[in-house]
This record gives sequence, structure tokens and C-alpha cells, in this order.
Amino acid sequence: MIFVVSAVLVATVVWYLHRRVTRRTNLPPGPTPLPFFGNVFQLDSIAPWETFSRWGREYGEFNHLHILGRTLLVVNSRSLATELMDKRSSIYSDRPELAMVQLTGWDHSLIFIRYHDPRWRKIRRLFHSGLGPASASNIQALLIAECDRLLVRLPDRLQNHKKHFLRYATRSSMEHLLSLSNKEEYDNITDYNSEAVDAMSAYVFFGSQALFAMPALKYMPSWFPGAGFQKYSAEQSQLTARIRNEPYSFVKTQMLTDEHSPSWLADTLENNATGNRTAASEDDIKDAVGSMITGTGETTSSGLMTLLLALLLHPDVQLRAQAEIDRIVGPHRLPSFEDQSSLPYISAICRESLRWHVPVPLTAHATSEDDLYQGYEIPAGTTIVLNIWAMSRDPSKFMDADKFIPERFITKDGTLSLEDETSFAWGFGRRLCPGRHFAEAAIWVMAARLLAVFNIKKAKDSNGAEIESSRAVSVRI
Repeated sequence: MIFVVSAVLVATVVWYLHRRVTRRTNLPPGPTPLPFFGNVFQLDSIAPWETFSRWGREYGEFNHLHILGRTLLVVNSRSLATELMDKRSSIYSDRPELAMVQLTGWDHSLIFIRYHDPRWRKIRRLFHSGLGPASASNIQALLIAECDRLLVRLPDRLQNHKKHFLRYATRSSMEHLLSLSNKEEYDNITDYNSEAVDAMSAYVFFGSQALFAMPALKYMPSWFPGAGFQKYSAEQSQLTARIRNEPYSFVKTQMLTDEHSPSWLADTLENNATGNRTAASEDDIKDAVGSMITGTGETTSSGLMTLLLALLLHPDVQLRAQAEIDRIVGPHRLPSFEDQSSLPYISAICRESLRWHVPVPLTAHATSEDDLYQGYEIPAGTTIVLNIWAMSRDPSKFMDADKFIPERFITKDGTLSLEDETSFAWGFGRRLCPGRHFAEAAIWVMAARLLAVFNIKKAKDSNGAEIESSRAVSVRI
């Protein structure tokens, strides 16, 4: 055992020295690193996107940093992200190698699967089949039903609205994907999904810099000092295994009983049973279902949390939105998707919520081959961090970017601007979020029906004074 530990440590040191010797020096400008540690101590551990934005102003829209010998390139502008991720997507569509992803079992998820892994295209194709535009009509009906279900209960559940927004999103997607006879399972699945995502957000990258920089450390035994991540990873892998296996098993078991009802997963499994040459493997289907449930819930609930906060802090926005609903829809019914084109201000509120606090402030790509861009040598395997938060604060695009101003998306004639200036929030290139259509629909219909039913006001203390609300919003990497 001592020999194994020694071998891992020696390999790690050799790996680090090799990177020091072979690392290319023709990189974009960036902050001066410390020996070995690099720039790790200069990063804000709570909001690293703000550190990256500051460096962007100081060193330019394209800059670099080092974390324990590993080089990261940071992109702070939408135009540069489009140039690299869209126009050179064959090079910039990979994901970084993250040891914690493998150790915790998240390598089943579409968001982390490497670009040249054959599973990536198969699972993305299944994702589009399950939650793409072709499923819109069925999903819209389910979103309205779950939205109304939540609105009826919302006044009694304001102390934990984040949890209920998450359940609203995941129940809607799971009813379409799984159609379980025991609806209580939806909440159970949602809860352990949320627990796993919280842990993943905290530890996969910025919570485990040493493992990110030196992947060989993943071979250290759990009893070795500093290897507590092994025990933690084993615990988390049990949760990710449930995400991958339980929803699939529920539907497969249900198909053998009289309680079977049509669903996307049941249809997919029946298609497989016919021997269709386009049939997906069992593992691919499990990975796709887990990816869809996790992705749609987290993105949608983050957007709804921002929406609620914005409406609370801006009563003038509420009044204008409610006036639009009263004028177009009237008092005798609730807004529906058929009204969407006639309610531009509601759509503008949703866009501005997405921009004001982007659901995912940072996302990471990696190069799959060497590239030369503007004289900079970018080797294969380089991690490229896209600072989505900085793009949302671009002063050339968004005046008074820290302010919540839905009117920025309304034209002079009162219509919604045709160009969606917030599309960057869903990512770039071949890694563009495949669940964005679902999330946008879920956020819009909740916003419209919430404003039609409720006035959102600040709570009051025992003396009748309003309790001030923080602008802080929970975000995940």
C-alpha cells in the first residue's frame, strides 16, 4: 500500500514538472501566478466570475490563469465566445477532464460527457427527442397543470419557494418523460437530485482545485491524509446511481402492470423492443433520462428564483405586467401559451431575469486539438472558461447592467425585440443547453400566471415594517 501511495505522489510530481517544462508560453495576458499554486489564492471562492471580470478589464477579453500548474483560458465577451465556440466548434466542444466527475459518478450526465465520446451524440439525440421542440404541445399542457397546482398551494409554501419551484419544473418534465402512477415518487426523485447537484456544484471544480490540477491524486487510498474526498465521492456516487437507475426502473416495472400509461420513456423502450435499427442502448437511455431530469429542474428553478426576487424588488414592473395581462387576457381566465405573442412585456421580464442573474455564471469547454488564434497557441486539452456573468454585464450591450430593466427588450412600437440578446445564457456552439426550450416555456408560463393571480410584496415584521430582501441569488456552477 505504501508503494502505491508513493507511486501516485511521484507520478504527480513528475506530471507537474512535465507540465512546467512543456507548457507553451505564447498565451493571452493574465495575472502573475505564484510558484506551484498559480492564481488559486487570488480567486474569489464565492463569486469567481467577478474575479474573472476584473481580470478581463485589466488584461483584455481573452486572458489566462494557472491553478496548481494547470492553465485555464478565460473568455469574457460574447463576440469572442461566438468566434471560438460557434465558428470553431469542432475544436472547442470538449469538456475538461475533471477527476471529481468520474469519482462521484457524474460522468453519466450529458453536461460532462466528453465531445469525442460516442455516447455524447447518442444521448444528445435522445434529449432532443424527449424535451425538444417536437414535444412542445404535450409539455405545455403539463406545465400549465403543474403551474396551477403550485399556485394553489403557493401562499402556504412561501418559506420554501425554491424547493417548490424545483418540484414544479421536475414534475412537469417527469410527467412527460415517465408518467409514473405513483406521483409521490416525483418529489423523492427531485429531492435527491437536488442534493446531488448541490454537492456537485460545490466540489467538482472550485471545491477541489488540487484534484482538478493533478488528476493522479484520484488514485490515493481513502485512509491517506488529505484523501477525504474518496469517502465523500463514494457517498455521492450512490446518489448519482439513483439518478441514473431509479426513474428508468420505475417505468420498466410499471410497463409490466395494468398501471402502465404512455410516456416518452415507455415509447422509447417499446421502440427498442421492436428491434428498430435506431434503437438506443439501455445505458444510453438511462443516461439521457437522468440528464433531462437534472438539467431541466435546476435551470428552471434558478430562473424562477431570480424572477420572484426581481418582481419583489420592482413593484413598478409588476404593475406594468399586470396591466398588460388585464388588457390582453382579461379577468375571466389565466394567460396561456396562446397569449405569448400578445404579452411582450411578460416575455421581456423573463429575458431580463435571465440576464440580470444568469442561472449558470460560468461554464467550461476544452480544446480537442491544438489551435492558433490571434497568434496565441492553444494546446489540445486546454480548459476554456466562458464567463457568462461578464457577458450579461457588457456595457456596450446593456446600459445600467446591474439594474433590472425589462424595457431594454421592448422596441419603440411596444413589441418584443426580434433579436434575443440573452441567448448567451444558454451556452455556445455544440454545447448549447438542449433543455432551453423547456426552461423558457416553464419560466414564461409561471411568470404570466403568477402575475395574473398574485401581488408580490415584501413581508412585514411584528411592528408592521417591511423586511428588506437581499439581492443575492443562489447560483450554481
